[in-house]
Amino acid sequence: MPSKRELIQTIESHVRSLTEAMSRFRFWHGRYLEWAEQQKAQQIAQAEAERDATLAAALAQYEETIRRAEAQHRARIVELEAWQLQALAEARAQYEQTVEQAEKAYRENTERAEAEYEKTMAAIRQEYEETVSLAEEEHRSKIAQEQALYEQTLSQAELLYNTTLERLHQQAAVFSVGCSGAAFDDAIWLNFEPVFSNHRPPSVTRIGVLRQAGDWGAWVMPALLPALGGRNVLVKTRGASHTVAVHAVQSLLLRLLASLPPGKLRFTFIDPVGLGQNAAPFMHLADYDEQLVTGKAWTEPQHIEQRLADLTAHMENVIQQYLRNQYATIEDYNAQAGEIAEPYRVLVVFDFPVNFSETAARRLVSIAQNGPRCGVYAVILMDTDKVRTNNHSSLPYGFNPADLEQNAEVIAWQDGRWVWQDEDFKECTLELD
Repeated sequence: MPSKRELIQTIESHVRSLTEAMSRFRFWHGRYLEWAEQQKAQQIAQAEAERDATLAAALAQYEETIRRAEAQHRARIVELEAWQLQALAEARAQYEQTVEQAEKAYRENTERAEAEYEKTMAAIRQEYEETVSLAEEEHRSKIAQEQALYEQTLSQAELLYNTTLERLHQQAAVFSVGCSGAAFDDAIWLNFEPVFSNHRPPSVTRIGVLRQAGDWGAWVMPALLPALGGRNVLVKTRGASHTVAVHAVQSLLLRLLASLPPGKLRFTFIDPVGLGQNAAPFMHLADYDEQLVTGKAWTEPQHIEQRLADLTAHMENVIQQYLRNQYATIEDYNAQAGEIAEPYRVLVVFDFPVNFSETAARRLVSIAQNGPRCGVYAVILMDTDKVRTNNHSSLPYGFNPADLEQNAEVIAWQDGRWVWQDEDFKECTLELD
């Protein structure tokens, strides 16, 4: 077995051999790398040369292909232009032929249409003329029938009108019998005698004349108000019409006074503006009995309230003593009793609402609404110029004129004439006495 030294020597010998081998390897490895680099460079240079040659050949082929394509394109364009010119020439020739054929067909169709149109129009005109002739003949026949019917109806209407007018005149003549309906130029006033019988008061009383012009003539009849026939009287004035209205009210009161037995009609006059002048013609009655005119014409607010309160108390007495729940009106009681149990009362108010308080206005409305059944009536002259002053109402607070109008015959000065605000007479011309 070798010794340690021998082993070490052997190892060192191998190490030197290995080291020498490694040195030789590195030397030849370096030489190999240099050769590989040279080979790589040569191959790259050769590849680049081959690439450049290939690109140059491709470019030359591309340019040649482009030249051939452009030559072919130019030739194709020339060929297409020639085809286009030929096609246009052929289309133009065909178009002209087609247009000529279309124009010919249009002329032929137009001529046929014109002929058919003339034929159709001739037939339509003939039919129209026949229809018009028939319609005119039928129209003339209907017109003749309607004219005959119209004349017959007109004749009947005129006969009915004249008959009705004659009946109205006869009825008016009946109503006009006696002082209540007579004009003041009637002879009855020259031979006047007081009424002493206890008959019913007149149902209507004259206040003027009604005139109406119609297609078949004009008629005139007295304007008769139911002054003691269940309705009050309200006269609305303004301006210069006030004087005419006062005279008309005076004439109405005079006829009422002359139509009843002495002592059976009593007046209560309220005249705050005239201070009694408007009631002066009737003050002579106080010489015989102050109760006929309730002493005097009243003007002050407190006196007005008191007189209205007196009339209200009288109404209460009539209702409780005479009417009760048995009679609707004092006329019904009088008819049963055979006499005028209580004198009729007429409240005459000039220039309402002057000096009327709220209380007085309420009592006046109560009298107007409930008085007629108790024999208490109101004749009121309302001056509309005094109702509104300086664009402000002078009516008592809470008062509505409609409360007076609903149970009254209303006569008003409108558009320069007197108008009886009644559906039957509002279009008539009214002339107050």
